[in-house]
Amino acid sequence: MATAAAISLLPTAMKSRSLSLTSSPFRFFSSSIQSPMTLKSIAICSGKKPNLRSFSSLSVESPETSTPASFLDRKESGILHFVKYHGLGNDFILVDNRDSVAPKITPEQAVKLCDRNFGIGADGVIFAMPGTNGTDYTMRIFNSDGSEPEVVFFSPSHLKMRVWERGAGATLACGTGACAVVVSAVLEGRAMRSCTVDLPGGPLDIEWREDDNHVYMTGPAELVFYGSIPL
Repeated sequence: MATAAAISLLPTAMKSRSLSLTSSPFRFFSSSIQSPMTLKSIAICSGKKPNLRSFSSLSVESPETSTPASFLDRKESGILHFVKYHGLGNDFILVDNRDSVAPKITPEQAVKLCDRNFGIGADGVIFAMPGTNGTDYTMRIFNSDGSEPEVVFFSPSHLKMRVWERGAGATLACGTGACAVVVSAVLEGRAMRSCTVDLPGGPLDIEWREDDNHVYMTGPAELVFYGSIPL
């Protein structure tokens, strides 16, 4: 089937930067971006039945142009501002939700945003919710299937683990799972309180301290991109 695509973009300065931006039902990929870029319109049609649709002001910014805090402070009705991060390939869409006790999107919308073919693509959506009991904020998560995690179960082997997250499937890493496996191994006398956990995405350093009984995790947290999408 013949397919034609027309893309109209505002001129931008270019710099090597891996980036993907998707908005159902269309996908736009750019391998080099420096300045903010606005997708003005997209028209995609098949050879048999033309299907023309367009949207305006769907924008994405590279990390150099803003900070996560300043970007997420933006408030526009009907627009979801987000930042995407990954740690060892375990990627999430982060949303500042501290101004409301209800998530800004529904579980059904989270499923669409997490779709790697027709959405942003992620293992889940993390909301920074209003704080309780003196905390700055609390956290709530929608998995890529719309469910909410309670605990993460897996089958570790000698502190080298693979992860199957309920609601997300196989992932490259799971920080909370790595912490849990270390605590379990220590309680069973199979590991020291400070050790490294190898995951498919890379290693994490986990320490279960005796002085405060807290578990500390050290590993990378890398910014992918900022984005805004009409809801």
